[in-house]
Amino acid sequence: PRLCGNLADAYFFHDDLPEAAAWYRRALFLVDSLALPKSENVTLYLGLARIYMNLNDFATSRRYYEQTALHYGSMPPSMQAYFLNDYGSYFYYSHDYRSALTKFRQLEQMLVERHMDSNFDMYLCRLNLADVYLNLGMTAEAKRCLALVEPYFVKMDDATAVYYLNTIKVGLALRDGDMAAVKRLLASERADFVPMYNMRHIRNGYLRDYYVRTGDYRRAYDVMEEGNRQTD
Repeated sequence: PRLCGNLADAYFFHDDLPEAAAWYRRALFLVDSLALPKSENVTLYLGLARIYMNLNDFATSRRYYEQTALHYGSMPPSMQAYFLNDYGSYFYYSHDYRSALTKFRQLEQMLVERHMDSNFDMYLCRLNLADVYLNLGMTAEAKRCLALVEPYFVKMDDATAVYYLNTIKVGLALRDGDMAAVKRLLASERADFVPMYNMRHIRNGYLRDYYVRTGDYRRAYDVMEEGNRQTD
């Protein structure tokens, strides 16, 4: 089952969701047929929850998150952090930003209580919090979180995190009406980095707004068409 689960993870990170789902379900079948402890299903439920979240089937996704939550008390701290971050992302992508804020704050508190506030999980948590605060219109809190995490991700040369961080900065600049700042941010980025679908999807929403507000309707249309192709 663990081998099947690892294969599923690999397919997921290559955006091959049908193949990922097939291997997660194969792993669930093996756990059941070998009469293994139900705790073995936790990461498999999480994997399927992520897949249905990406497909915008939020009802099915939530069902798998709720099944995972039943095992929360028996998870090691690292797994609890992974679960809470994932569950917060579920609420974010379903546009329930208040619930997302609750989950990410729960994660933040858990990491502080377990003296894990200087590890990667905390930096990722606060990066996600920055985006949630932005969507709730709490721009001062969003900027505070970005200031806490930016030096870490830049030092680590984490291309995905820096891309996401810049996306949030673009959103903040648009709220401030600072089109010049958006232009500078876009010009400063690495041309060779290809982000995952979810990251591109978030960025494209801001890019459409930016191009419309600067009168470049052709590029706004192209970004919309590109987003439709990615989603399909």
